[in-house]
Amino acid sequence: MKPSRCVLSVGFVLLLGLASLGSVACRRHHPPFRRVVLITIDTLRADHLSSYGYPRPTSPWFAQLADQGVLFEHAIATMATTIPSHSAMFTSLYPIQTGVVQNSKVLADRYVTLAERFRRAGYATAAFVSARHLGAAHLNQGFDVYSQPQDEERHSRPGDKTINHALRWLAKQPPDQQFFVWIHLFDPHYPYRFHPKQQAMMESTRPMPDAQLKAFLVQREHIDPRTYNGDVRRMLHTVRDYDTEVRFADDQLQRFFQAVRRRGLIDDSLWIVTADHGEGLGDHLWMGHGKHIYNEQLHVPLLFWADDHRWKPRRVAPLVEHVDLVPTLIDIQKLDANVGQPMEGVSLRPLLRGQSKSFPDRRAFSQRRSFAGVKVSETDPLRRNYESGERYALQSLRYKYLLWTDGPDEFYDLRSDPFELNNQIGHGGTAERDFRRRLLHSVADYQRNAPRAESVEDRNLDALRALGYLQ
Repeated sequence: MKPSRCVLSVGFVLLLGLASLGSVACRRHHPPFRRVVLITIDTLRADHLSSYGYPRPTSPWFAQLADQGVLFEHAIATMATTIPSHSAMFTSLYPIQTGVVQNSKVLADRYVTLAERFRRAGYATAAFVSARHLGAAHLNQGFDVYSQPQDEERHSRPGDKTINHALRWLAKQPPDQQFFVWIHLFDPHYPYRFHPKQQAMMESTRPMPDAQLKAFLVQREHIDPRTYNGDVRRMLHTVRDYDTEVRFADDQLQRFFQAVRRRGLIDDSLWIVTADHGEGLGDHLWMGHGKHIYNEQLHVPLLFWADDHRWKPRRVAPLVEHVDLVPTLIDIQKLDANVGQPMEGVSLRPLLRGQSKSFPDRRAFSQRRSFAGVKVSETDPLRRNYESGERYALQSLRYKYLLWTDGPDEFYDLRSDPFELNNQIGHGGTAERDFRRRLLHSVADYQRNAPRAESVEDRNLDALRALGYLQ
């Protein structure tokens, strides 16, 4: 840890005729980090990481950083769709405000991104993304380098290839280089690939028989076997494939972390790890994401790790959102906040410092896009039972209200029903009415000046169709 600078204040002791020096005030002055790494893992449910209670060792690297850093227990995504979620992280605005409510929409140039703020502060900026539909047309604003899958890599590339690109860039950086790097790994996204090596490592560390895994998935995560047409073996294979993808992504991130350390660039670095959204895996009879805004798709991991350990290791309970990332980094990094753009988030710095009592009681806003015109398939679990209209959600640690423009609303007491299985609409009393009123007000306010976002070029639409986004 670097030594802190302390200021000793005597306060005119001699003039006041005091016999002693009085109190000594000592305050830590932490300068901005010279290197910031933002990692987003696509489609990663928080509850499939051991740090969030999952019994399989899917994420030893993440767990090690979580033990040394600050882990947010209740981080909520703004949308269970990749590009809208990332646009919220980079702007501190909700998708409904920017118009980026589908993966085919492009963030307008008038919005100032997190990368642009870092570049204006003199940082080298680089992005390494693993999905072609998250290409440079969407979030390249402010990046000096933007590495994305090429045509020959089809729609996405595995995490090891993305990390290889990042390592080649890293090897060219001088020892005194300050940088902001964004790494996006796509591996846990459907279709899930099975990784035998990662499966063997997990089984050798903590074996888990089929019966034990089934009991956990059905009784603890409330995954419904009916999603798999009652085929329990298929359910177990699907979840195990997904888990090996998570472990593969974790292993690749460890490669990058170790390379940064070997090059002596770990000093003065801040690492932030999160996910754009979660995955259904069978909760609420849904395999994928995008359709629902239940918390298996919205609850994401969020971790802050600093090499100088300026924040004591802790788990943070208050509710936080993706839109909080920009104001937090502005606060920590002393980035320019005066860009003429509002921010919906708040700085998480008080929580990083353990000052949770002074943190406001939050209500997280989330949404999904309309699925009008989407083809329904009862045989494809990713396109089963699509619903028309928009859905919006507002939640606290205790309650959650879901507003559906084309159907009945829902209200849940998350304390007694964290998996949102028992709809209490009409029986929630004052809390239900308050949440409905606040949510309606928020939607109307956000829609008031909502822009019409541009769409990506037609050549990029094939990648979206292949992943089930444009059916």
